[in-house]
Amino acid sequence: MLTQTQGIVVSQVSYGDTSAVAKIFTRQFGLLGFMVKGLKGGKGSIRPSHLMQLNLVELVMYKKENQGLQIIKELRCVPLLPNLHVHPLKSCISLFVAEVLQRALQENHPDEHLFKYIYQKILELDSTQEPMANFPLHFLLGLSHNLGFWPKGHYENEDTVFDLEEGVFVQTPYPGHHTAAKPSPEYIQQLMQSDNSNWHIPQIPKNDRIVCLDVLVDYFRLHMLQRQEIKSHKVLREVLG
Repeated sequence: MLTQTQGIVVSQVSYGDTSAVAKIFTRQFGLLGFMVKGLKGGKGSIRPSHLMQLNLVELVMYKKENQGLQIIKELRCVPLLPNLHVHPLKSCISLFVAEVLQRALQENHPDEHLFKYIYQKILELDSTQEPMANFPLHFLLGLSHNLGFWPKGHYENEDTVFDLEEGVFVQTPYPGHHTAAKPSPEYIQQLMQSDNSNWHIPQIPKNDRIVCLDVLVDYFRLHMLQRQEIKSHKVLREVLG
């Protein structure tokens, strides 16, 4: 069946000398794998630059049920993202976001609300002129909300800890549970209370921001990533530090 849909490029890996396998989160069908032939040979209409991580695309595809890899008939980058891949910090953040999505998204599982959230966040990252150090934290928290494990409870005082396994702010954690103590719970609560227009406002000291990033990555590893490591997390820590 020939169909048209929007998509978000999550990853691509080389296949043979001239082809690649791309993972694209589509609006209509969820995360799909595509065989893209002639990508590096100069003969096809799709170029490697079209499949850079987090590119927003419109594609016409041959959708075949019960087939592992789909085929793209046409693809174009719409809208263009002029800053995402050339700005050093934005590029680093985009690699991190793409890796999280690659681990967290389920294939063939469409989710319109989740697609809209990720799509909008990519546009914001590309266009923002605000300080971006809080963006990875804000993105992870918003993603947790869309995936169903938004932290519960509230920060009350400096004795409050964040129980990563239960996903809740508590005064007395469960024995043996993985927890985060001050100052992370307070800053995470501040970020949870920020919205799309003011996520950059919470003033978090550099070292504390890195700790918060570590906490949220661990939180995702426990709840969504089957305890897999996020390799780009270490690079992002260095850039933010």
